[in-house]
Amino acid sequence: MKTLREFAAAVDRALPLCEALVETPNDRASRGALHAALIVFADRSFPTGCRGASAEVRGLCNLVHIQATLLCERLANWGAEPTHFAAFLANRAEDLMSLLPELRRTLERAPGY
Repeated sequence: MKTLREFAAAVDRALPLCEALVETPNDRASRGALHAALIVFADRSFPTGCRGASAEVRGLCNLVHIQATLLCERLANWGAEPTHFAAFLANRAEDLMSLLPELRRTLERAPGY
């Protein structure tokens, strides 16, 4: 992804999947779908795509990147985690549910959107 519009579209795809995981953290399909949607944010190149944006956008990109990376690592290792770990996954998804809409709004206000 290279444009702010592409990042915004990725937010739109990931947000309902975060909501689904919060509702059913033990659901394998929800975990798999969210993992696939978050890969773009967890990728090391994601913050680089925000480099030319404002400090606010860069900060949100970095925060989303960190949260998505944490959640992706846990989702990728599901099964090796204790059963109570579903609460951790749901909490991380809730964190992203609060960050992603703000990132979307900020991207829409950014020059070059």
